[in-house]
Amino acid sequence: MPNETLYTLDGLSNLVANIGVAGKDKSAHSTFVDEVLTDVEIRALFGSTWLGRKIVSIPVGDVIRPWRMWQAETDEASLLETEEKRLGLRQKMALAMKMASATGGAAIVMGLPGDSDQPVDWARIGKGGLAYLRGTSLGNTTAVLGEVLGGLLPGNGPPFHTVFASEDSWERVAEGVEQKILWRDGDVISRLVRLAAGGRLPAHIHDGEEECIMLSGDAFFGDLLVQAGDFHLAPPGSEHGVTTTDGGALAFLRGREILPLPSRP
Repeated sequence: MPNETLYTLDGLSNLVANIGVAGKDKSAHSTFVDEVLTDVEIRALFGSTWLGRKIVSIPVGDVIRPWRMWQAETDEASLLETEEKRLGLRQKMALAMKMASATGGAAIVMGLPGDSDQPVDWARIGKGGLAYLRGTSLGNTTAVLGEVLGGLLPGNGPPFHTVFASEDSWERVAEGVEQKILWRDGDVISRLVRLAAGGRLPAHIHDGEEECIMLSGDAFFGDLLVQAGDFHLAPPGSEHGVTTTDGGALAFLRGREILPLPSRP
């Protein structure tokens, strides 16, 4: 019998192939290879599967959520926090960290006012001198250029105003009722109003037109039930009875400050 050379492969791959099981080819095996995904495939995975999003987002959220403790005077810390909110630093940092986790690298681009073709005169950059921050991945050159140019060309007109859901600026207005101011346009206010279960907003009169969209939950405006998805308009001079909710509610309101009903004989 001529000499024969036999090659065997033992390990997880043959275990998967059921080596030693009757009727199976003992020489059969499986090979596992780490497949490197492209930047486009990674973005598609993140955007289309909940598991992909969780793998990237949970560690970032754990880092960003505590944020930081200020080692500064209260007034200085307040100014720093205001500037961070204006630039959306916390959100931009979270975005950059997610990009870094998914694609292997990221950066935060700082936008400065003035001509981008000229050298930066750092001595002239004072408080509030940054125009914007933008997170970008470091990987696919074309994608990076697109993201950077998107930040470098923000367009004409006044700056945008964004209030993020993570900003904890709720203030108490009544028992079980809080509001979060989103924007003031003269005496017209855009705000969120949140009622806890059992919350009550006293009867009031509207000095001007007020628009309301119930975002979640439901509430009784007097004897009128307004549910999630409903739109409600209170014209100038109209009166609302006591607003109540059994299970809690969240509404968007735009209008002037409400006035308490005058006492009646």
